[in-house]
Amino acid sequence: MYPLSLCMLLLTSTFLLIYTEQYLAEKRMLKEAETVLKTEYYFLYCARKLEVKLQTEEPNMSGGEFLLQDGVVNYVKEDTGATLKMTFNLTLSTGEKAIGIAYYNKNTKKMVKWVEKK
Repeated sequence: MYPLSLCMLLLTSTFLLIYTEQYLAEKRMLKEAETVLKTEYYFLYCARKLEVKLQTEEPNMSGGEFLLQDGVVNYVKEDTGATLKMTFNLTLSTGEKAIGIAYYNKNTKKMVKWVEKK
C-alpha cells in the first residue's frame, strides 16, 4: 500500500505544481497585456486631446505635459512645414516607458499618422 500512496502523492504534487506554474504565467501575461493596453489608451487619449487643442487654438506651443491616473505623458512639437511632428514620452507609475510619434496636418487639421515605439 505504501508505494501506491507515494505514487498518488507524487502525481498529485506534480499536477498541482503544473497548475500553479500555469496560473503564475497567465497572471504575468495579464499584467503585461494590461500595461500594453493602458499605454495604447493613454497615447490615444493624449493624441486626441492634443488634436482638439490644435484645432481650436493657434498651434504656437512647443510642448507640454498631460498628467494621467497612472502616469505622465510629455510631448514636444516640431514644425516640419505642412505637418507638425509631435513626440510623446509616456512614463507609467510602474516605471514602464514608451515613445509615440504623431503627425498633424495643418491644412486638414487632423492627425494623419501615428507610430508607437517601445
